[in-house]
Amino acid sequence: MGSLMNTTKGTCYLCGCNRGYQKHHCWHGTANRKVADKEGLWVWLCNECHRELHDHGVKDEDLMIESQEAWERKYIEAYPYEHHAEEAAREEFRRLFGKSKI
Repeated sequence: MGSLMNTTKGTCYLCGCNRGYQKHHCWHGTANRKVADKEGLWVWLCNECHRELHDHGVKDEDLMIESQEAWERKYIEAYPYEHHAEEAAREEFRRLFGKSKI
């Protein structure tokens, strides 16, 4: 699946530069990385931003929140008539990832 995060291969999602790129999963851990891949919760980052993110956690929390919001919007669009769609989306996200950041 493509990313839900409006990211472009070759352009860093954080700084916008075009110096190399690496795929960054917004949700970490062995199990969560696989789910993030399947659900499209990843971005392209330049090598420098990717290293900084992993070494210092800079902006990591923001990416988790942004990706969860994108996923929940997609869920609500897919099930617009579901009773309490916002709560259902949050509950399903927690089921998939074991936690919520919002």
